[in-house]
Amino acid sequence: MVRTSDHDKAHVGAGEHVGQMLGSVRDCRQSLFGPSADRVHDYVEYSLTEVGESLRPIIEAMKTWGNHCRDEHES
Repeated sequence: MVRTSDHDKAHVGAGEHVGQMLGSVRDCRQSLFGPSADRVHDYVEYSLTEVGESLRPIIEAMKTWGNHCRDEHES
């Protein structure tokens, strides 16, 4: 005969509650992003928009400036 304490029963109840919450989260995510929301994609490719590309010279200048400052402080 296996005896379970109230403490053990509470843990089982909490586990069921968490499972229900995760199911609700999954349902919400699928309603927002479609059925593919739960699939793990092997490969994702990102690209900049035209506006993002227009920032490239500014970002490159900031990178050059940051590298210069780092090099001066390391010397």
